[in-house]
Amino acid sequence: MEHFKHIIITRFNLSERWKVDKSKNLVLDDEWLNDRYKLFVDFCFPSIKNQTCQNFEWWVYFDIKLGKKHKAINEKWNKEYPNFIPKYENSYNDFEANMPKDIHQMIIAKNIRWVITTRLDNDDVFANDSIEKIQKIENFQEMSLLEFPLGYTLNLGDKSILRKKTEYLNPFISLVEKVYPDALIKSVYFNQHNKWEEVEKKVISDIPQWIQIIHDKNISNQSNGLEVNPYDLQSRFKFNDTGINFKSRFYYLYRDTKMYLFKIKKRFKLFFFIK
Repeated sequence: MEHFKHIIITRFNLSERWKVDKSKNLVLDDEWLNDRYKLFVDFCFPSIKNQTCQNFEWWVYFDIKLGKKHKAINEKWNKEYPNFIPKYENSYNDFEANMPKDIHQMIIAKNIRWVITTRLDNDDVFANDSIEKIQKIENFQEMSLLEFPLGYTLNLGDKSILRKKTEYLNPFISLVEKVYPDALIKSVYFNQHNKWEEVEKKVISDIPQWIQIIHDKNISNQSNGLEVNPYDLQSRFKFNDTGINFKSRFYYLYRDTKMYLFKIKKRFKLFFFIK
């Protein structure tokens, strides 16, 4: 009997939920879809494909009316990387109704005791070891929420900016549930990510574990947090950085040195004041 089953769940272009993005542009049309596929292949897909732990399935949900070109791309990715499993639904409401049933049917058939479901938006990034950290949890509870409060926002632009932030109940949460033969699981999408107030919560990392990509066609996300040096980012996150332009390394060296000297100066002033 398997101890647990871990499923990452990503909604791609399900209909009937959003009409426009934060800039009031239509979503789910061909232009939006082509842009989103590029973001997906540049950021989200490589971050999951390069996870240090591959003991999971990745269910990615598309509108059933998705065109032949994009369905062919999905099938190609599935053959190259079987963890990636494209699924098709008539609407967002059908996704909400059918996804827990599909998971329940699979885990009951395999006599699995626990299920972990993890949220990931189609334009965002996990650190290389995020799935490994999720699966290292011990002492499974009836139901608990696993959190990575620390992460980054990456604002794409002429000069892209990386910011560090702390956010609880963010869009990168995971839900652990005990499996019962006669009851459907809830899944991490049972509530909005910021509405899981009544469930036991566990923080499972004290370092940044995700990047939220900020671009012109986000539904609502905005860039915020403390700007940080981006030049060691690829040591823990895998994505295509072609075309991303940051401020120069010299800028961050100068800024960080200036901040460090300011802190030293402030500390010594305090020291002499006390004496």
